[in-house]
Amino acid sequence: MSNDALTIRDETRNLRRVSFKYAAEHLDYGYALTGHAAQA
Repeated sequence: MSNDALTIRDETRNLRRVSFKYAAEHLDYGYALTGHAAQA
């Protein structure tokens, strides 16, 4: 596998290769936060 692309898993759980050039122009950073609180 070459080092010229990102490998990502899309919403259908398929793996996709995205070139760094495309990613730099069209993708943005994101994050997720998951929290869980249990009541006693």
